Amino acid sequence: MKRDFYALSGLFYVADKHFEMFYSSRKKSIKRMNELFDTAPIEERAEQEINLDSLKAYLQNKFVDRGVSDPKTISSLVTDLTEAGYKDIGEVDRIIDMAQDAFQCYENNHPPVGGKYSPVGVVDASVGLINKDYIRITLKNFYKEKGKPINESIVKGYDENYEECRGLIKRQL
Repeated sequence: MKRDFYALSGLFYVADKHFEMFYSSRKKSIKRMNELFDTAPIEERAEQEINLDSLKAYLQNKFVDRGVSDPKTISSLVTDLTEAGYKDIGEVDRIIDMAQDAFQCYENNHPPVGGKYSPVGVVDASVGLINKDYIRITLKNFYKEKGKPINESIVKGYDENYEECRGLIKRQL
């Protein structure tokens, strides 16, 4: 029994050290992303893979006037974007720029409770305006999280709400 206790103690020690390494690595990643989005050239920022840290830093830098989104919401956005095939921050930034006028139309026609969409809401709506399949992905993931099947009438409603503003999307040359 004593030997098992020592073996178990050693395992806990190794696990604790690894959790400390993960925590330290995560802190470094957050710091690196914040510094990158504050100081690096746009090209370098655009190349960043979409993940929790890069997207959070991007949102804080891009939408200073819209507040801060919580990590759980940003994590859901990362899932939705990657499932839709988006790989880097540059793709998201181009969509935000292309959909700027269309998004403003959407926000004016369908204002949220606080009057302005959060940074995650801006990205969600902007991508939904550009990519109709994205609406289905986000709603599928939302309903999956709730343990319910996707509601087709809600998908149709979102698509109709977006459609009234899609004509304002800037086409890339």
